[in-house]
Amino acid sequence: MRVTQSITTRNYIRNIQRNAKARMDSETRTMSGARFTRGSQDPMSAARALNVRKSMSDLKTYSDNLTTAKNIYASAETVVLEISDTITNINEKISYAVNGTLDQTQRDILADEIEGYANQMVKNFNLRTAGRQIFGGESNDNSPFKIETDDSGNKFVSYNGEAVNSHQSYEDFPYSEKVIIDVGIGFEVDADGKIDPQSGLAISFNGAEITGSGLDEDGDAKNYIQLTLDAASALRNGDVDGARKLMDKIEASRNHVSMTIADIGSGQNFIEFNQERITQDEYNLSEKQNDIEATDKVEELSYYKVLTATYSATLSMASYVVPQTIFNFIN
Repeated sequence: MRVTQSITTRNYIRNIQRNAKARMDSETRTMSGARFTRGSQDPMSAARALNVRKSMSDLKTYSDNLTTAKNIYASAETVVLEISDTITNINEKISYAVNGTLDQTQRDILADEIEGYANQMVKNFNLRTAGRQIFGGESNDNSPFKIETDDSGNKFVSYNGEAVNSHQSYEDFPYSEKVIIDVGIGFEVDADGKIDPQSGLAISFNGAEITGSGLDEDGDAKNYIQLTLDAASALRNGDVDGARKLMDKIEASRNHVSMTIADIGSGQNFIEFNQERITQDEYNLSEKQNDIEATDKVEELSYYKVLTATYSATLSMASYVVPQTIFNFIN
């Protein structure tokens, strides 16, 4: 008889403890809003939740990358638009300088102003944005463009340490590759560690590609900053015809500038499209996370009330489980 009563009491206490724990767990879910707080409570849902959180973390990285890229492309667009205006000013100065009524002193003054425009373009292209030399290709340490003087006293433009006239292809300059970031469209890196440019987004530009490199069929520079310096030199030397010819070539480079502006605009459209895509993906993942992890508070509150009633009912049964003689002894 004592054995039977001991078992009954033990089972009763176990049920009280189980009901109390269920009630406490329900209260925790109601207060925290989380369906589970440990993976062991729901291993399958916990695994799914981890995958969703990893995806959300990746989206945060992509979003941050796109924000950085947006700032860089906005700065690049501003620079190139200023370059377009500068080219207009340069040609106006050259056009005025080749006027036959001006003397050499006046042309020298205009040559200094024209050279000043070349210096301004170099300064513009050496702009740093988001901690990057955005027109330096892969290089991020030093200003990519410089105006230097050779042994004969002639001024020339260099890009990443080499004269812009020295390479016909912009790809032959040091650090000519672009910096590519992952924006969530399938980043691909080959066995040699080379990134597929179509699998990401460039956040740097090859300055030699944008400004021109090498020499044309006449032996003149293709780089419009160098052409500007050469036009200023021609004016100082009294070579009006030479300055006029270079003016036409500077004007022709405007088409290249316009193409650069269009390319930057395409990049900005790409950024905007992917920002919208990521915003939608973040919303979808948030909804999925909510379905997996969040508690339905109305349902949980109802469950909590049921558990509370069950717990109270279990306690009220004590007089039927514990021998009455014990209560008499207590009294």
